[in-house]
Amino acid sequence: MNIMKNIKDFTVNNDDLKKMSITDFYKDQEIFITGGSGFIGKALIEKLLRSFPNFKKMYILLRSKKDKTADERLQELLDNSIFQRARDEQPESFKKIHAIAGDCRELGLSISSEHLVNDYKNKLPVLVYRVAMVVSSVDEPVPGWLDNLNGPFGLFLSASLGLTRTALISPHSKMNYIPCDATVHGLIISAYAVVSDASFANNSKDSVVVLNSCYSNENLIPLWKILRDGKKLAEENPSENMVWLPDGRVTGSFPEYFIRFLFGQLALAILLDVIVRLKTGKPL
Repeated sequence: MNIMKNIKDFTVNNDDLKKMSITDFYKDQEIFITGGSGFIGKALIEKLLRSFPNFKKMYILLRSKKDKTADERLQELLDNSIFQRARDEQPESFKKIHAIAGDCRELGLSISSEHLVNDYKNKLPVLVYRVAMVVSSVDEPVPGWLDNLNGPFGLFLSASLGLTRTALISPHSKMNYIPCDATVHGLIISAYAVVSDASFANNSKDSVVVLNSCYSNENLIPLWKILRDGKKLAEENPSENMVWLPDGRVTGSFPEYFIRFLFGQLALAILLDVIVRLKTGKPL
């Protein structure tokens, strides 16, 4: 299937740009998404299904795994509970999603009828959208949604359970986090903004647009404040899986970190493991 068969006709009139809303832009569009089974991919697909249901078709690139075809993997993806809100609000949009068997790791995505972006450099709008460290959602699809423990949340969860007592990082470090729903909103708007650029409409843009989605330095929160507030939340809402009270600290000094790790984390872990073994005969 040639998913770019009409790309040579993708032109925008300057007068139309002034009237076009984001909803108008995505109406009757054919959307091709790679990485749809990932964290951001799921959030992007969900937002498009729910907020822009007038798209024409959506193609999701998925590689076959073990005994599952791309179509079976797509169905498994859409059965995820994160799509329930979109299914309730826009059930018809799910009928327009199609799986394309391919692999991002292979040259040409392993799609038999692919076209290289370079072949359409004067007609195809190209955008590089770079984001900061993506964390859980604020509002959409649901508040606090996260489907993995990559990045800072793995560390925060471990600390909230009392497992991680120290880490080698300056408490004054300012990390640039951005919620996944803000990331998706920015991506959707950016695609519209690039095409709405008059230079693209006039086929005069030769360079690739690069956008950075992140907070400004003035709005960054130091790590010690995040840990302080996180510790308070963990104490107010303790997990039933907590093995020790959340405590400890991070430090940028390796000698201090090593001492804290040795006596405050490793020794504690060994002690807990011995106690559990004596009581249950099994390791912690």
